[in-house]
Amino acid sequence: VMTCGGDMGAAGNYNEKLCEEKKLIYCGSMEVVMLDNYIIMFSAPGPDDAEKIVRNSIPMLEQGAQMIRQGETFPAKICNFVDKVKSGVVNDGFNKYFVKSKGFWATDKCVNCGKCTEVCVLNNITLDDGKPVWGNDCTQCMACICGCPMEAIEYGKKTAGKVRYQCPQVLDD
Repeated sequence: VMTCGGDMGAAGNYNEKLCEEKKLIYCGSMEVVMLDNYIIMFSAPGPDDAEKIVRNSIPMLEQGAQMIRQGETFPAKICNFVDKVKSGVVNDGFNKYFVKSKGFWATDKCVNCGKCTEVCVLNNITLDDGKPVWGNDCTQCMACICGCPMEAIEYGKKTAGKVRYQCPQVLDD
């Protein structure tokens, strides 16, 4: 199950290859459109739009969970040329030339809580005198910047004043 901000492109092809390398059985890839949190380039949705996007994803997540419980595979996504270009050349070039951790920094609003170190899935952030320091293993997942309770983390000047992504608590009514 893959979440994405718009579409997953040809990521299913890469998932299949990864499963083969890891000697796992590939059962397909399910695309679930969620909120786009890449605030370095885009704006995160406000609370009302975020709630709507998450609510709209619930039926797909429920369908995926049901398919997993029943041992079914996800239907294959037919990838077109654009999907392959986005997930191939564009993604490779973007990751090589633009995905860097050196642009992250903490403003004076940082209260040394360490939340950024807790949410970093790559353990790429350490604290030096209470302030976050980023290592070189960053995928720009935005967990640190969007999870900072003080909104003290920025990426250069690109994120200044932008809404931070927060997944809304969506409960069935």
